[in-house]
Amino acid sequence: MHVRATVAAIRTTRTGHTFISLERPGPNCPIEVAVRPELLPNLTRYLQLQPSKLTGRVVLVQGYVQATAKDSTAQIWLDRAPALSVAPL
Repeated sequence: MHVRATVAAIRTTRTGHTFISLERPGPNCPIEVAVRPELLPNLTRYLQLQPSKLTGRVVLVQGYVQATAKDSTAQIWLDRAPALSVAPL
């Protein structure tokens, strides 16, 4: 699946996972991108910016959408850095 959406918020957990909320922040977020800690350096190099700078930008994401629990936000877990890119301004 390919998703094109605006980044609403970004959060990092204590375990180092980064979650990029698309369209709306918080519990009303329809879908988020999940980045494992070991992939974050590659993603930062690929994007040439920190994920925290993505808020308000339109991104293109490629991957499988999954839900982790009942009534949870759908997630796309990145498996490689090029699966997320920033749309041209």
